[in-house]
Amino acid sequence: MKNLLIVQSLALFRNKFHHAAISVYGTVACNAPASYIHTTVSSYAQYPGLVSTEWLAEAMGTRKTPDGRPFRVLDATRIGMETGKAHIPGSHHIDIHYLTDEHSPYGFTAPTPENFADYVGKTLGIDNDTHVVLYEGKVKVMTAPRMWWMFRLFNHDAVSVLDGGFQQWVGENRTVTEIPTPVPEPVEFKVTERREDLFKSYEDVLQNVKDPKIQIMDARLVEWYDGSQPSVYEGINLGIMKMATNIPFTNLLVDDGSDKFRSPAELRALFKSNGIDLSRPLTASCFVGITASILALGAFHAGKEDVAVYDGSWEEYSQKGPEDSMNLYTYEKEP
Repeated sequence: MKNLLIVQSLALFRNKFHHAAISVYGTVACNAPASYIHTTVSSYAQYPGLVSTEWLAEAMGTRKTPDGRPFRVLDATRIGMETGKAHIPGSHHIDIHYLTDEHSPYGFTAPTPENFADYVGKTLGIDNDTHVVLYEGKVKVMTAPRMWWMFRLFNHDAVSVLDGGFQQWVGENRTVTEIPTPVPEPVEFKVTERREDLFKSYEDVLQNVKDPKIQIMDARLVEWYDGSQPSVYEGINLGIMKMATNIPFTNLLVDDGSDKFRSPAELRALFKSNGIDLSRPLTASCFVGITASILALGAFHAGKEDVAVYDGSWEEYSQKGPEDSMNLYTYEKEP
C-alpha cells in the first residue's frame, strides 16, 4: 500500500497548476548542537542536509542566529498548501513545476539559473543570505530533496530538509496553523553560475558508458522498472541502465513508518554493501530526477557532499541511449 501511494503521487507530477504564494520570515539557530542531525563532514555542521523537528522548533522560537542569518520554511509538497489546510506556521509553498525547464522535452529538468533566481527571489522573497528549510506533507520525502539539490546546484548551500517532514512535526504535537502566511516582498536572488559537479547530462552519462569512471546508482523501486508493474509515467519504457546499481530510495529511510533518514553510519554501510565507494565520483538517477535527489541527500548525510544527479534520468536515457547499454522490460498484465 505504501508503494502504491508513492506511485500514485509520482503519477500526478505531470499535472501542472498554480499555487497561491505564502511566506515566512525568521532565523535559524545554526549552532544549536543538540538539535542538529550529526555527520562527520565539517561543512555540514554549518548547513546540514537534514534538520530535526527539534532544530526547527528551536529556530522558530528564537527567530535569530548568532550571525543574524534569516531563515524560511518552504512546503515542497507537489499538491501544495491550499487556503485552510494545516501547515507549519509561516511556511510558504515552493512549486516544483515553476522550477523546471519549460523548453525541455522531459518532465522535470532543472531550470536556467536566470529562471531559478527569478522565481526564488521575486516569488518566494528569498535572498542569498537566507537559510532555506524544506518539508513535505502527505509524501514525507520526495520533492523536498529535489529542491534541496536544486538550491545547491545554483550555489545556495544554506538549505536543509526537515527529517520526517510534516507528518513527523504533527506526530510530535507541534504547532500548526490553517492561517495563510502573507505574500512575501520580492527581493533579489543572485545566481552567477551552476555547479557542474552536481549536474550530469546525457552526454556525461554516455561518455561513462564508453569509459566508466563514474558510479551510477538508480533510486527506483525494482517494480518500477522490471516489468512487474506498468510504467509510473505513460510513454516511458520500463528498464534500467546496465551500468547502474539499483538502490531503492526507500532503503535509505528507517522502516518505523516515519520515513526519516537512517543514520550516517547506517547509510555508509548501506552504500558499501551495494558496492558504492563514497570516495569515488557518484551520480544518482531515477525516472525523472526526483527520487535520484533522495540518494544525493542520503549520501550527503553520510558524508559525501558532491553526488551529482543525472537530470534527464531514465526518461531521457531510455529514448537516447544505446540499446546494448540498457536492460529493457515489458509489462504484461495478468489475465
